[in-house]
Amino acid sequence: MPVPFRDGRRYAELVNGARRAALHALLSGIVIATPVHAGWVMKIVTRTEGGPGPASEQTLSIAHGRIKELHGDGTYYLWDLTQGTLFQVDPAAKSYSGGKIGEMVSSVRKYLEQMRDEIARMTPEERQALADRTRGAPMPVPPGKTPKWTVERTSRTETLLGRRARVYEIRRNGLLHEERWIAGDVPFGDDLDYGAYRRASESLESAFSEGMGNPPPSGPEVEKLATSGLELKKILHGEKVRVVTEVTELDRAEVPESTFTLPVDYMLKDASLPRARHAEESAAL
Repeated sequence: MPVPFRDGRRYAELVNGARRAALHALLSGIVIATPVHAGWVMKIVTRTEGGPGPASEQTLSIAHGRIKELHGDGTYYLWDLTQGTLFQVDPAAKSYSGGKIGEMVSSVRKYLEQMRDEIARMTPEERQALADRTRGAPMPVPPGKTPKWTVERTSRTETLLGRRARVYEIRRNGLLHEERWIAGDVPFGDDLDYGAYRRASESLESAFSEGMGNPPPSGPEVEKLATSGLELKKILHGEKVRVVTEVTELDRAEVPESTFTLPVDYMLKDASLPRARHAEESAAL
């Protein structure tokens, strides 16, 4: 059996020294190793052709039904499809916001409606002052007439990242609006319900885009296309520019559990909303 310490001061020194050593090792990532999952890493690049417009890069880390969607400005989304939650994390502000995905989408719609009402009550001078403060950023506008969306499966195919992708055209009132390159095989297996992720992601995109007066493609044909395979490339066609979004990397990777964990020292912002990740793409067209 262990021999008790007879010198209490010496015992305290040893205990405190052990605590300091353990804390140092913990903070330097030595003592407690974060569990690592076999998952995926996908990189997505957006660029504008034909004129000024959005340019960005996203990195998605995927494992066990969860996704960390890292944006070029350092902010990121944490999707947990098993729990139906979405959080936006801002490391620069050491804060986060979010909750249930459906509640987040509803909050975005309500927020943009309130902004629309406030802008409608402004005088011309107040609107100009708002435009000056926001440097001409797009503002919410009243919803217009719902477009007619149609989807056409073309005969064109292309090999992207070693996967054969079929090209689909989406037309708005008969005019070409989008092209999508869809690969039939979705590689993620149990790591991700890709169809559920696309539905959740596009519902958030729709909330922003509709509020800004640029409703995205919708309807049964579009919904079926969004879950029919892996989207490797998309082109949004405008009058003068094209916004191209494509997957540039898709690889197996080890993903630490900490990737999907909210930082414990960050503050929850109750009155915050996910940023308009897709709105700038629509506004550029």
